[in-house]
Amino acid sequence: HAMQWNVATNEYEVQVALNGASANFVVSTVANFFIDDHTAKRANITLGKVVDTYGGPSGTTGKAYAAASALSLSIEGQAVKVPDNTRVLDLYGYEATTRPASPAEQIGGFLGADVMLANHAVIDFGDGVLYLKP
Repeated sequence: HAMQWNVATNEYEVQVALNGASANFVVSTVANFFIDDHTAKRANITLGKVVDTYGGPSGTTGKAYAAASALSLSIEGQAVKVPDNTRVLDLYGYEATTRPASPAEQIGGFLGADVMLANHAVIDFGDGVLYLKP
């Protein structure tokens, strides 16, 4: 899957379908699977109980919720395995940055190391390609 370099955030992203809703997710080798709260709302994801709190790099704090409804995630039509420990939080609050007005410009979440391991990913940063085992 082709990754796109986001010059504003200095991160690689892929476009996903989350419960049918389109979103840009960061390709990460360190983070867990996180969904931004605005993306979760667009994807009709029900929030469960508070399972964690976060402390952002600039001192912001907030709550992380479990995803209480079923999740369907795909990239270019390929189903992607989602870990059970999915967290929903305000990613822009965490980073203390302004959320772009258009959902097409927003970061919808992070495909973290747990997603990469569950899908036997190979990330080719040189060619900008994400390979996932079918």
